[in-house]
Amino acid sequence: LRTAALVAAGAGLALVVAQRFVKVDLLGGMALFGIVMTLLGAGFAILFEDDRMIMLRSTILGGIAAGFFLTDGLLGGQYLGRRMMLYMPAQTLDPRRLSIGLGLSGLVLALLNWLVVEVATKDQWLFYTTFADMPVAIAGLLWALWYAKPRAQAA
Repeated sequence: LRTAALVAAGAGLALVVAQRFVKVDLLGGMALFGIVMTLLGAGFAILFEDDRMIMLRSTILGGIAAGFFLTDGLLGGQYLGRRMMLYMPAQTLDPRRLSIGLGLSGLVLALLNWLVVEVATKDQWLFYTTFADMPVAIAGLLWALWYAKPRAQAA
């Protein structure tokens, strides 16, 4: 786990350095946010080798990411919301509401992971993160997209 985290962090930092020397936008969209989250994840992998902390890493990093999205949403969605819209097929979404929706979805995922860590065994947690986490994340994304659709104004 530690080696994989260090390799990912090194690749992210190499990408940031390479951006200075090439004309192609290597860090467009959400890449820089992904690099920051990868560096945080690598830091957790290096600092904590306890099984419980490894299981809680998704909760902690998910909470941090949700905090970034919720803060961006409260500030109008000018950074993360607008960049997330680059990946959406419908460009008519409200970036502020998209950031808030993604932040709330991330918060729910982080809380669910924490709940599973608290009440389940290590094998049950592994099953949850392998098979159940993704459908919940997809449902959260679909809800966030629905929430971000422009609403008709009442006359």
